[in-house]
Amino acid sequence: MLLANCFQTESKAKHLYIPVDLIDPNPHQPRTDFSDESLVQLAQSINENGMLQPIIVGKFGDRYQIIVGERRWRAHLILNKKTIEAIVRTVDDQSHAIFALAENIAREDLSDYEIGKAIRSIEDNFPNKKDLAAMIGINRTDMYRYLAFDSLPDFILNDLDTNP
Repeated sequence: MLLANCFQTESKAKHLYIPVDLIDPNPHQPRTDFSDESLVQLAQSINENGMLQPIIVGKFGDRYQIIVGERRWRAHLILNKKTIEAIVRTVDDQSHAIFALAENIAREDLSDYEIGKAIRSIEDNFPNKKDLAAMIGINRTDMYRYLAFDSLPDFILNDLDTNP
């Protein structure tokens, strides 16, 4: 997978504790369904065991934007925690979207419809489908399967938007 190329070259990423109220969700987040039950379970786990992995954010002006770890950030909001452990990286917009999509695909609980919508939202940034598939770590056949949702009738797409 080419995800290592998503980040601009830096000598060091910054590892910080950031106030949760200075962090915004990723506008390229492919996940559209954040189950309240699973977030509460994650919050309980974080409360009992701590967070096993920091979130990854990018700096945008005087705020931060999530690249990876929105569920962990939401769990911190549930717990009313004031700060969250984060790694601050410098990424461009294209890489920001790619990294969020690749991270969620790797988790395997993202629906095919959500993956298809996310791919469709970033495909214009790539000269060809082969490069896009390589960047997110899937083969072209799978990518076309994800994109096939566009050919479904509107009433089915509306249902999928409600319950992916």
